[in-house]
Amino acid sequence: MFAKFNLKLVQNQISEEYRKYGLNQKLITEEKTHQALDHYLLKDGSLDASAMEKDWFPEIKADVFLSHSHADESAVINFAGYLYREFGITSFIDSTVWGYADNLLKQIDEKYCVKSRDEKGNSTYSYEKRNRTTSHVHLLLQGALAKMINRCECLIFVNTPNSMKITDVQGETNTASPWIYSEILMASTFPVRPLKEYRADELTHFAAEVTYKINLTSFVDLSADDFAKAKKNTVIKTPEKILEYLYYDKSILKK
Repeated sequence: MFAKFNLKLVQNQISEEYRKYGLNQKLITEEKTHQALDHYLLKDGSLDASAMEKDWFPEIKADVFLSHSHADESAVINFAGYLYREFGITSFIDSTVWGYADNLLKQIDEKYCVKSRDEKGNSTYSYEKRNRTTSHVHLLLQGALAKMINRCECLIFVNTPNSMKITDVQGETNTASPWIYSEILMASTFPVRPLKEYRADELTHFAAEVTYKINLTSFVDLSADDFAKAKKNTVIKTPEKILEYLYYDKSILKK
């Protein structure tokens, strides 16, 4: 990750005309991450964690990592479509994988954690086994997310009332999402990698309410209009040049 942005996205700011392009970005991620559980089963009946992690995030190529609230998924899909249609910028939409984590857990729990079933087919699960399976899947997911954040040139946190709570005087805010908390923490602590590493032509949700403090003071403020400005003022309108203009415009890179 070279840069991180704090995007204030207003509801319905991005036209629905971009949705089909955003859905295609989402589909690319889904196609590369959704695998049948039996694919991960080893001969001894255990699960191959390495294979699961590899399939969740194989070599997906994306310019930006979009960190957002699940409640904003529709708006974020439109935004991803806007970035792709207008600027050629590809996005990794993180909620695509959160949703799959729940599906994967359900498959694992049905296979390994069922204690009994009633006459209607409803399952009762082992509390202890479910704790272990949840821990395993969430750790795999967090590790895979960390790799993807590091692989993307920049991270854009989509800051909306759904993702944030009250801001205090020190610039810290609260979020109810452990995934947002984790991603912001990783983005805030990972070392910045040189921009040239990302340029090919220069290379040879919870039952209880819990809140997490996140600090966005190191994130650069961004708006959707900044992308239009970058396109207008860029001679060569490639994704790399559009993002590079933003880095200079926001003083992340110095002339």
